[in-house]
Amino acid sequence: MLDIDDIQHRFDTFRSLMANRIREVLLVSSVYDAYILEEDGTLEERLWQQYADRGLSTVPRIRKVSSVERALEVIQREKIDLVVAIVHEEGELAVELALKVKAVRPDLPVTILATDPSSLPRLSDTTMHHGVDRIFLWQNDPTLLVAIIKYFEDRANVDHDTRVGGVRVVLLVEDSIAHYSTILPAIYTAIMRLTRRMIDEGLNLLHKQLRMRSRAKIVLADSLEEAIDLYRRYRPYILGVVTDVRFSKAGHPEDGAGFELVRMLRREDRELPICIQSAEPEENRPRALALGTYFIDKHSTRLIDDLQRFLRDYMGFGDFIFRSPAGLEIARAGTPRELLDRLREVPIASILYHGRQQHFSHWMMARTEIRIAEQLYPKRADDFSDPEELRRFLVQVIETVLHEKQSDVITRFLPGRNPHEVQFMRQGEGSLGGKARGIGFLRYLLSRLEIRRLFPDITIQIPPTLVVCSNEFGRFLDDNGLWDDALGGAMPFSELQERFLKGKLRDEMIHDLRAYLQTVCEPLAVRSSSILEDSLHLPLAGLYSTYMLPNNDPSVEERLASLLAAVKLVWASTYGEDPRAYFRQTNYRLEDERMAVVIQTLGGGRRGDYFYPSFSGVAQSYNFYPVSYMKSDDGVAQIALGLGKTVVEGGPIVRFCPRYPQLLPQFANIRDWLYFTQKEFYGLDMAPIQGPRDPATMDRLKLLPLSEAEARRVLQPLASVYQSESGLLVDSFFYEGPRIATFQKVLRDPKLKLGELLSNLLTVSEKAMRTPVEIEFACDLPEEGRPVFYPLQLRPMASKKRWERVEITPELRQRAFCYSELAHGNGFYRGIHDLVCVKPDTFDISKSRQIAPEIGELNKLLTGQDRPYVLVGFGRWGSMDPWMGIGVNWAQISGVRVLVEAGLKGFNADPAQGTHFFQNVTALNIGCLSVPYQSKSFLEWGKLDCITPARETPHLKLLRWAKPLEIRIDGRIGAAVICLP
Repeated sequence: MLDIDDIQHRFDTFRSLMANRIREVLLVSSVYDAYILEEDGTLEERLWQQYADRGLSTVPRIRKVSSVERALEVIQREKIDLVVAIVHEEGELAVELALKVKAVRPDLPVTILATDPSSLPRLSDTTMHHGVDRIFLWQNDPTLLVAIIKYFEDRANVDHDTRVGGVRVVLLVEDSIAHYSTILPAIYTAIMRLTRRMIDEGLNLLHKQLRMRSRAKIVLADSLEEAIDLYRRYRPYILGVVTDVRFSKAGHPEDGAGFELVRMLRREDRELPICIQSAEPEENRPRALALGTYFIDKHSTRLIDDLQRFLRDYMGFGDFIFRSPAGLEIARAGTPRELLDRLREVPIASILYHGRQQHFSHWMMARTEIRIAEQLYPKRADDFSDPEELRRFLVQVIETVLHEKQSDVITRFLPGRNPHEVQFMRQGEGSLGGKARGIGFLRYLLSRLEIRRLFPDITIQIPPTLVVCSNEFGRFLDDNGLWDDALGGAMPFSELQERFLKGKLRDEMIHDLRAYLQTVCEPLAVRSSSILEDSLHLPLAGLYSTYMLPNNDPSVEERLASLLAAVKLVWASTYGEDPRAYFRQTNYRLEDERMAVVIQTLGGGRRGDYFYPSFSGVAQSYNFYPVSYMKSDDGVAQIALGLGKTVVEGGPIVRFCPRYPQLLPQFANIRDWLYFTQKEFYGLDMAPIQGPRDPATMDRLKLLPLSEAEARRVLQPLASVYQSESGLLVDSFFYEGPRIATFQKVLRDPKLKLGELLSNLLTVSEKAMRTPVEIEFACDLPEEGRPVFYPLQLRPMASKKRWERVEITPELRQRAFCYSELAHGNGFYRGIHDLVCVKPDTFDISKSRQIAPEIGELNKLLTGQDRPYVLVGFGRWGSMDPWMGIGVNWAQISGVRVLVEAGLKGFNADPAQGTHFFQNVTALNIGCLSVPYQSKSFLEWGKLDCITPARETPHLKLLRWAKPLEIRIDGRIGAAVICLP
């Protein structure tokens, strides 16, 4: 079983890095030195500029004092992280300061800025053993201040950050104060600038800052013993070494100490990038090259340029340059994604050349792509018998890690970013809305729990998603003066839609969506994602608009016009009749609603003139109507051929329990299969949109016959054939006979394992959200290639935790005129005096569309009088399939408190669970009683016949009592009664 407790955000490790920061610096200097610094621009301003240039976030504050006594007062009173003293020749002052500071705060680092190079030998002799942690040569360069601060931060954090975060370390071995005062800022500048530039552009600002914490640390040694000790301590994390030739060994200067160190390093790691620097190039360059190291002349006028070249080309802080074995440049990559693209196309000889020298892992380490580097480093080019196998390995590792990394990130959209690579992006400011939050959380769960690895034979893929955030909605209404008309409710909705369509959008938004369409040419689903939508107590499921676009017009501008119109119409749907009616039954205000919009590529494939998946469905972790040995917690799923409109609007579906996918009690006999399964399905018409973009032309879904799917070989893996001679359902389409969408081949497919996959997803999602959940999905079964499963939406279901205890006694059942063993909802439904019922003697399923408007008129009458009511009818309420029930919309039943779905002889529609209508009913705790024909449930119409109607229509009767009806629903066992007064 997948363990939700093991989940950790991919960036949580980064949060714990660099815990010890230097935020307060105490500068001890003469008044004159302070004045000189101020004359050249304030020290804080110069430091801030250095931090900004390097993308660093927390700029230390500098506190200035001019005496040892004043410094001690500040240290005792304030939280100081670093003491910096500027000295000229007064070494005794430095010793006095260091000793007194250490007496008060032994852990507080003290560093000296010497201004005179000639004083360095004397200062180092005087101070290094008297509490001064490090001496630097100050030459009025603010980059040294940054390097000093970063050096002491690295020293405080390196043990923790390497152990916890695998952070890499650069070892600098140099005993010359003047030289490391020059070279340390150069290394830090290169590391921070290049790390900032090379961090994957798919990240948002927060995660870039977090990942900056994982940049390479620098440790400084000035003796052979210290260098070896640091190397041994951080050996698994050493990224590279920069070393002098001459430095201390056993307490005395040693001319060849650097070469001794390099020989030791080469014995242990022959690919480690090493740079030897020396003031004697003629003698030491050949020796350095013989050891396979890079060499720098200390006296070179291009010292810093040479050092940065080493950092770029050898330690991996620059572009990755693909070279031939002869050293000729073939291609280059600036980011991991570019490297991935180049790996697919460069000659294999170049890949072998770089693989044998571990260039790929070094380059990834320098970019803090530690997960990639650690998978690449143990492998050697010679481990692969086929060179192309090495290429495939590199591509697979990099591609997988980059894809998984995006699962934790919602990235800001920028023109040029590829939505197929950066798969979840936001445009504008404000909230993502409930639907987009659910999609984002589903992406997070899929990646962190590694569900894909449990199902290797299918591709599990959430379609690339762009979210237009909610602030764009508010600005659009502000800029176009639409608030009063939208909230007032007096304007007919069709006119309001027209006003939205004529409204002007911000130029920046138009520019962004145009750039998006220049990359994305697949069909699109444009869906609502309001800030209240898909919440626990207010699902608003199906109440707002969704538009599906072919997105295949000849020009980008035509496709853009369709997309902008769809966004505006989704915004307008916030103020449609159904949402208004729904909000009136809640404690929420429509005025507080704000609408984000999800733009998502459509899952499926093009088949002839239409686009659709093989099948779509809805799965729920709680089953309100379990049968046989199923339990409610085993969950339930509903699937149908084509797009999901059939499922969510109550059309004919196949229902199964994910734990027992081959048990289908919904169909008791062959007759049920023939009469109550799909005869049609929805597909997206791929013909370009003609004429003006309005609600009519934007409605692109078409109801297609099963023969269309059979002609495209989509039906064959899903359906069976009824053989009239044998009276059996067979899998082979070789036979003549009605095609029945049974999904039996899908449900028993050992590779697809649909039931197991849905069960896993439902279990971990419910555990993560701590409430029952619902998942919308689609699945495509291409003729060639692996099946593709598309999780599309995750939302919470209404919780049962607050249900009151209800008892239905045998006496109540005896008195009841209506009893159901298939009920949902819970509680005592008090204060209801009215009942609206469809006349059973005149009911004709073919006229179900005429009944809905009559219900709407009575609903309007009763809600105006503030009279809640019971609604009794035949088949499924809210089904858009007229042969499955009565397709009321929400505005037509907004005052209902209890629904009854009755069956008739030859017409027993299964109770729906996966519809938007069902989700909204459940969230409002509207009671729903299913009374199948010839079952233990019953409805005694005779007890209603003697009641004189208060009002009557051609198909309905309104019955009224002076005393309230007694209505009880026990949600724990799914039983309910309605007793007349």
